[in-house]
Amino acid sequence: MLIKTYSNLDIGTNFPVWTPVQDSDGVLYFGADRLLRFDGERWTKFSLPGPGARALRALEFGSDGRLWAGANDEIGWFDRQTDGRFHYHSIRNLLPPGTPDLGDVWNVFAEGAGASFVSREKILRWDGEKIESWDFPNPTRLAAYRVNGVVYFHHRPSGLYALRKNGPELVIPSSALGDFGIMWLEARGDGFLFANSKGLFKFAGGRLEPFAPAVADFLSRNILTCALRL
Repeated sequence: MLIKTYSNLDIGTNFPVWTPVQDSDGVLYFGADRLLRFDGERWTKFSLPGPGARALRALEFGSDGRLWAGANDEIGWFDRQTDGRFHYHSIRNLLPPGTPDLGDVWNVFAEGAGASFVSREKILRWDGEKIESWDFPNPTRLAAYRVNGVVYFHHRPSGLYALRKNGPELVIPSSALGDFGIMWLEARGDGFLFANSKGLFKFAGGRLEPFAPAVADFLSRNILTCALRL
């Protein structure tokens, strides 16, 4: 059988399943209204604390085994207990007092002893001791990707940024990109290759050029949601 279907009763929730990750043993984890674990035979679920914690949209394992997580107005990590269960540690309370609702946290990138989180309009970085944050008001949510070990994010009003040691650094201004969201990004020796709803583009030497016209025609007639280099 090529495809096996698991019902809501099997997995233990009626909530949409958002994001999958896999650990070094091949066990699968999924984000829903809780953390779901599937070892090939059994489904196990682990709760997020607090009545508002839901929509677990972002997961990534760090090199230390922590499972970093981003949910609705929630950031933190899961660690594995001696009995095999996962316990959640929130760092939401470490944000400055008066910090507004984060909304949905769509991406998390494990980095050393901490992680970076991307919500609709905010970049957050936890280094294991403190949280830094940067605001990017946006008509659509920030799109983020890790390329060659560097976290990039696209803020349509101002451009493409790299998240460096000292914070976000503008790499390509919006004046060179146009008003289209970047859905996929690849760093090249002479610049970047990226995809949006208008096609595939190359950016090098400060210039933006169409790439692969046949792909551009397909993308202009359809809605791009994701892409992957094989």
